[in-house]
Amino acid sequence: MFRFLSLFIFLLASDEQPPGPIDNTSLIQQVELADGTRGYKLFDGVPHRKVTQAAWHFFHQTYGGGPVLVSTIKALQTELV
Repeated sequence: MFRFLSLFIFLLASDEQPPGPIDNTSLIQQVELADGTRGYKLFDGVPHRKVTQAAWHFFHQTYGGGPVLVSTIKALQTELV
């Protein structure tokens, strides 16, 4: 939470214009899914950063834009030997 507050204070104190709306369209491509419908997937090899849901909400509320890209992270399983 401290990072968000720090960023918010920085943005308020800055004389520069904030960046425009988020544009994730360069990260995705439309594909045909197994059931014949159309969907989207990330382009392979396109540099991007994943952020937490809270960070996304902050940036989306601040700057707008999209589209929203949802990613799930599988829990790591470790074995003790």
